[in-house]
Amino acid sequence: MNTEKDLRDIVPFELTNRPVTQIQSNRHLTVEGCKGLAEYTDICIRIKTSEGVISAYGTELIISLLSTTAVMVDGYINRIEFEEWK
Repeated sequence: MNTEKDLRDIVPFELTNRPVTQIQSNRHLTVEGCKGLAEYTDICIRIKTSEGVISAYGTELIISLLSTTAVMVDGYINRIEFEEWK
């Protein structure tokens, strides 16, 4: 039997209202559930969510897509941190 936590792990943001992150290799990060940006440079992008801040560190970082609920980061991602997480 699935618990609520198990379901949150497989259900998209639209149904859980919690941030969803996807990482492809070290070159692409997608965050659904974005509430805004806290910082944006070519070595650090900090993304606000309802659960805390997701920080991507690396080189040549750019935001390839920014919408009202999602952000896509491209570049060479070396580290991802979850700050102030609930």
